Amino acid sequence: MLNKRLIATTALLGASLIAGFASAQDFGRARGEHARPARQGFMFPGGRGLDSVRLPARLIGRLDTNDDEMVSLEEFTANATENYARQFERMDRDDSGSLSADEMQGRRGHGHDGDSDRPAIDTDALNACIVANGGIVRPIPPSAEERFATADSNSDGLVSQEEFFMQLEQRAYEQFGELDSDGNGLLTVEELQSEREDRSTQARITRSCVAEQIATLR
Repeated sequence: MLNKRLIATTALLGASLIAGFASAQDFGRARGEHARPARQGFMFPGGRGLDSVRLPARLIGRLDTNDDEMVSLEEFTANATENYARQFERMDRDDSGSLSADEMQGRRGHGHDGDSDRPAIDTDALNACIVANGGIVRPIPPSAEERFATADSNSDGLVSQEEFFMQLEQRAYEQFGELDSDGNGLLTVEELQSEREDRSTQARITRSCVAEQIATLR
């Protein structure tokens, strides 16, 4: 059984989708430690991740409301509020109208405690492997406590629905900017296809390098 650090590193460097308050990853050619910050897979308005959409054209068609075969920021976020409301309701288990730290963390699942004495993966070697194979090293994501503190803008120990929406809306704006590679304010099929291909390449490199490092622990 691998330790918490290995599990966290594997999750960090894998091609996982964000849900709620996950941080962003980016894909492309690595340019050393000062490469552009990596972004994680994300959830489109409506709750579906890019990797779950078989054809980018289908996604464009779903979000494109003016039939110009592109997606604007307004279209991208059009049905986000309804989706965020559903997320909030699911997380607010006591129907208090606000989220506690436990409710926020419960949405993302429980951690792997009790593994701190187990051998740790060599993260330097893992990162070197990823860069050497054309991948990009991802930054360590914020902890659950850090995510909660960021969302709790008034520091009252609770995340209101308004704070929850603000956090996710900001994330949606960031996601759009990450996808809009030419910066023209519109998403095209080509941009989404490029993201999908980059994600697939990064995932393949990551899996190979993680497997290589796991093998050294046996």
